[in-house]
Amino acid sequence: MTEVKKSLDALSGITPEDIEEVKQRVLSGKLRKKRRNPFPLTVTALVTAAVLFFTFHLLQDGLSTEGKEDYEVNDLIYDFMLRTESDGNVDRATSETKQAVLQSLLQIDALMEYAESLGYKEDTKTIEKIVAEQREAFYAELDKEKEEKKNLILQTQEKNFGISYDDYFNVILKWTSQSEEAREWLIRHPQENSKTRGEVIGLFQEKYERAIADFMKQKTIPPFDLSVKYEELTGTVAAIEDDRILVTHGFKEDVTSKVDELIEHGAASYFIINSSLGELTLGMKIRVIYDSLAVPVLPREEMPVYQYVAEWEKID
Repeated sequence: MTEVKKSLDALSGITPEDIEEVKQRVLSGKLRKKRRNPFPLTVTALVTAAVLFFTFHLLQDGLSTEGKEDYEVNDLIYDFMLRTESDGNVDRATSETKQAVLQSLLQIDALMEYAESLGYKEDTKTIEKIVAEQREAFYAELDKEKEEKKNLILQTQEKNFGISYDDYFNVILKWTSQSEEAREWLIRHPQENSKTRGEVIGLFQEKYERAIADFMKQKTIPPFDLSVKYEELTGTVAAIEDDRILVTHGFKEDVTSKVDELIEHGAASYFIINSSLGELTLGMKIRVIYDSLAVPVLPREEMPVYQYVAEWEKID
């Protein structure tokens, strides 16, 4: 929370007793450390790669694909996510950043539609209650400020983050609340033969190909395969189990005696190696390039097993 507060203060010139103090009282315990992002955890989760990587839903305000042939990428949410990921300088956002933001947004929409296909029905009253309570609490605190300071807070928010507080509560918070509700439903209803994340986004991409292509053209986003997201990991081989290996997140010594600890703390990941498995040895330092979407939507195991390694090499 300190980093968020300092970043916002640096941007706006608002003193320590200003809006972050208000927000911390209202949203106690729900802020996450991230530069230039004073919003709750669920928003930040949309634009970071690892945690809660798959939350789920489409806006209900005319943007849901339910019962519609067409789909529209939400422009406001995309712009907000892009601004967040590009440190407020959207004009200098790279093509890779634009692609990553769009992919994150589409994964959320696609997985929400997948949840609905399995029987999920949104509890709109619960969502509305969550949003209303946080909105009312926030504005009640804000109204305690002097008018000049209150106006400065509202103007600074829109200038620095591209959306008003009304947009935040009515769109961003509503969307992320819907996401969390749907995610919790999926956790409570695990599928025996779950599709992979890549399969879900691939089907979604195919279904709404034209709408997505039009949006990418509008936002000058170069074409890319939305159903594949290659990532790279360097670490130490901690375990070899049949056709899968456990690789630590970073180089570590004496890893074979710490497998349970690594798994417990999420300090390693499992990968399927379909070829050259015999060349791997425990304690070997390697680099793995893998498809981060080749994993079940919500893995039944404590740790997901990434099912496709495009390349790996030994590091001397």
